[in-house]
Amino acid sequence: MKCYNSFIYHIFKRNKIISMQSLDLRQVRCPLALVLLKQQLLTLDTNASIEVLFSNQVAIQDIRRYLDKKNYCYHCNQNTLLIKLDNK
Repeated sequence: MKCYNSFIYHIFKRNKIISMQSLDLRQVRCPLALVLLKQQLLTLDTNASIEVLFSNQVAIQDIRRYLDKKNYCYHCNQNTLLIKLDNK
């Protein structure tokens, strides 16, 4: 998946359009990275996903702690975090 800062695109899956956003936090330090992610999460619809790109390991630790606390479903690899919002 390519990196597009604040670029919104759609994924077609089982005849549904799932909104996917990308947030590039590679140049952002804590605590601003967490604040920007929180703002982005507030704008997402249910069943949407967001790809977060990062390079600061301290920022991702804070972000993962926040996502765990709020019970978000996410997958993290070396420099990318994929967060999926489900219907609750």
